Amino acid sequence: MARRETEFKHAEQLSDIRGHHNMAHKANWEVKTGKMIEKGIVKNRINDMRRRQAVNLDQRKAKLAELLAAEDRIYE
Repeated sequence: MARRETEFKHAEQLSDIRGHHNMAHKANWEVKTGKMIEKGIVKNRINDMRRRQAVNLDQRKAKLAELLAAEDRIYE
């Protein structure tokens, strides 16, 4: 009887150890996934900022070209 109890306790302990290992693995996976999501959000924001900056640059160039053309017409 004592042997069965010991084996049962041993099996329970092994099960607890496996459960702890699985929980630690899941926690690491969640941290890794969270970092990947955060990195993607930052990358998207940076790309959006660069796109808007390029659009603003093109608009400023067009405005300056119009001003220069207007000036040229005045002095011709």
